[in-house]
Amino acid sequence: MAQAFKVVIAPGKTECIAETIESEHFQVPGGPRIEGALFVSPKSPHYIPYVTIRLHSPQGDQMWSQQNVQSEAHFNIAARGPGTYKVCLYNGFESHVDVVVDLVYFTLGHMRRPGQVQVPKGTEENRGKDLANKDHLEDVKRNVMVVGELVDILSGEQKYLHRKLDRHIETVKSNNARTFWYTGLEVLVLLAVTFINLAVTTGFFKGLPVRITV
Repeated sequence: MAQAFKVVIAPGKTECIAETIESEHFQVPGGPRIEGALFVSPKSPHYIPYVTIRLHSPQGDQMWSQQNVQSEAHFNIAARGPGTYKVCLYNGFESHVDVVVDLVYFTLGHMRRPGQVQVPKGTEENRGKDLANKDHLEDVKRNVMVVGELVDILSGEQKYLHRKLDRHIETVKSNNARTFWYTGLEVLVLLAVTFINLAVTTGFFKGLPVRITV
C-alpha cells in the first residue's frame, strides 16, 4: 500500500503514483475495490490550486477522474483485475503556483467481512475422512488476506482523519492570527482618524478672537 506519499507539482506538470495489486487478491469473492484519499494545498496561500486527479487501470483505461480539486479528494472504485494501477495528478496552469499533494493512502480492499472457516478436526472413529485439507487452508489464507486489507484501509482512514484535523487546527490558528492583527490594525486606524479629527477641529478655532458678552 502506498502510504503518506507527498509530491510537489509545478503548474502544467503531471505526477503519477503506481500501486501493483497481485492476482491472489482477486481470488477472494466480494468485489475488490481500489480506494484512496489525498489532500491538495498550494505553496502560497494567495493562490487557489486547480488539480485534476485520474485513476488508471492496469490496461491504461481511465477508471475515475475529478477536476478542480482544491482541498481534498477520496475515491473508491471497483477494481479491474490484477496489475499496476496509477493515480495521476495534474496541476493546471491556472493554479499559477506549485501545489503539494499528500496521498494519505492508496490500496485495494474488499466489500466484505472475513467469513468463518469451519475446519473439521475429525473423530477417533472416522478421522481419516474428516481431516482438514488444502481447501480449508486456502479459505483461511483468503480470510487473513481480507483482514490485512481491512487493517490497511482502517489505518489509511485514521491517517486521513488525523491529517484533516491537523489542517483544521492550522486553519483555526491562521484565522486567529489574521483576526488579531487585522483587529489591531483597525484599532490603530480608528485612533489615527480620531486624532486627525481632533487636530482639524482644534485648528478651526485657533487664531480666532474670543468675544465675551455680558
